Amino acid sequence: MENSSKGPQGGLLARMWHKALAVSIFWKITLMLAICLTGYVSSGLLSFSALGRISHRLERLEDAEAPLIKVVHDISKELQSLETIIRSIDSSRSRELNVALIKRSEKELDAIRGLLEPLENGGIADSPMDADSLAITPFKERGTGVAFDLSIWNEMAELKQDLKEFKVLMSSDSDPNPQRIDTLRLRINGHLLAMERIMSAVSLGISQEKRGVVADILGNIKNYKIKVTVLVGIIMLFLTLTSYAWGWLLVSPLRRLATILQEIMKASGEDSSCSSIKLVPVFGEDEIGKVAIATNNLIQRIRKLCAFRRVIEGDETADDIYMRLAKVFREELGLHSFVIFEVGPEGERLDLLYSYPKELGSEIPDICPAERCRAVRTGSIVSSQGQPGICQVFPWPDALTHTCIPMQVGGEILGVIQFIYPFVDNPRREAGLVNTLSEANQYLVEALPVLKAKRLAQTLQEMAMKDPLTCLHNRRYLENYLDTLVAGVRRRGSSMGILMCDIDYFKQVNDEFGHDTGDLILANLAKILGSHVRDSDLVIRFGGEEFLVLLIDCELDEAITTAERIRRSVEETVFRIGTTQLKKTISIGISEFPGDSDAIWQAIKFADVALYRAKEKGRNQVLRFTRDMWQGMDY
Repeated sequence: MENSSKGPQGGLLARMWHKALAVSIFWKITLMLAICLTGYVSSGLLSFSALGRISHRLERLEDAEAPLIKVVHDISKELQSLETIIRSIDSSRSRELNVALIKRSEKELDAIRGLLEPLENGGIADSPMDADSLAITPFKERGTGVAFDLSIWNEMAELKQDLKEFKVLMSSDSDPNPQRIDTLRLRINGHLLAMERIMSAVSLGISQEKRGVVADILGNIKNYKIKVTVLVGIIMLFLTLTSYAWGWLLVSPLRRLATILQEIMKASGEDSSCSSIKLVPVFGEDEIGKVAIATNNLIQRIRKLCAFRRVIEGDETADDIYMRLAKVFREELGLHSFVIFEVGPEGERLDLLYSYPKELGSEIPDICPAERCRAVRTGSIVSSQGQPGICQVFPWPDALTHTCIPMQVGGEILGVIQFIYPFVDNPRREAGLVNTLSEANQYLVEALPVLKAKRLAQTLQEMAMKDPLTCLHNRRYLENYLDTLVAGVRRRGSSMGILMCDIDYFKQVNDEFGHDTGDLILANLAKILGSHVRDSDLVIRFGGEEFLVLLIDCELDEAITTAERIRRSVEETVFRIGTTQLKKTISIGISEFPGDSDAIWQAIKFADVALYRAKEKGRNQVLRFTRDMWQGMDY
């Protein structure tokens, strides 16, 4: 149950992670910048919030304390003014003046009462100093209201009573009692002094309360500072880790790609070194993921090319390599129409080696000389895509398009591969075709050095197994391939006629006319021999003026007839050397394999024995080997 519950969650997380990795690098960087910006904005908002709270507390302090302090200050001023007025009252002055001063004192006392009532109950106080209206918080709500109310109002009541009495005394018609006036004056001054002390105490209390509030604000500032510092630190740490994670997601695949590319550069091209290159892990479908996929495709292609080269290096002949190339073009690249040409000896023509499909070859015209081919002439890729009619020898310029890739290595053109396809008018299909032809060209590039090496080896082998004078195979060729010929004859249950031929009196030609004349006669004789045998037969220059003719799947009577035709043809031939005309004859000994011997070399020896018996009998004749000609042991 536990595994089943975690499975869907794990799958969901994996899908979410895969989708996150699939986001393009642009949006990843944008998201990272957005997270950083959010962190910075959050830090700024936290700081501004803390500063706003502190400012709000200070404003509240200012709103609560400033009006109160001002009212207390105004009351103190009123008390001082009242004290000054009381001192101005004197019995020596006129009665009217003293009464006016007392009335003024009563007004001042009423003004003080108007300021004291808002202190007790809160509300609006009109400051007598500057006529400002001040909103005041009730003083009794600040912790000292009870004591303040009792003392100040008692003093106010007694002061008012004393002022009334003082007013009566000063306004009577009879002379006031000086002693009573002094007593009242002292009492009034005492009340004023008491009220001043109360207001001083109030002012001191307000100052102490303000200091407490300020201390509380400072404490809050310290707490806010710690909190903001911690929060900003956490945000910065988160941003740092997030930036590192995003950076790792970007840099790690790039490092892996760099390592893989270095391995590709160091690869020697051998199959083992190519297969050792590891594929790049693909973690997403963003730009880096696409580069990783492209790199993996490149690695896979390199592995295929290395494996292909390893295989063709083991092929025996150049034709085997051409067949393998054709197979790659058909089966791996899906190219359905192509022709492989090879430049003939001395570049006189382009020989058709392979065509797919086969019937395509019958419609390809002969290209002679090879220079008629634009790809051979220029050594560059030729395409009729967008340039119809660029090739003068292409047979279907109005119906099909072609691309010719020259097989060029070391400045030498070995041949041409022509890819044929319908007209392409779709950009997407055209891009796909270009990629396919590019990959085909890569296979061709891998094959060209091996092809050249195989052709060179084949040329050297042919030079070693061919007589340069007569262009016939020599005795070394016979030694290498005779067993194959014999195996074929035995497998088919047939026979092989063996003709050993020698020009009569050939030494006289060399002595009288020189070796150049002798070489010319040998070359002409080789042509005569070749003209009287089938393509399946074999003519060998056996040595000196001796020639061996092997008639494959030929009965003895037919072999004798062929030998006689050759003898007559040589006898009738006139060899012209400058102004000199020569006629020569030839002697031929015949044996049969396996009729005369089931050992091929013994059968050849029997033909040689018959040849020399023909010379002994007068030359210019064909002589069949008989057993009485050989008295020795087995060959």
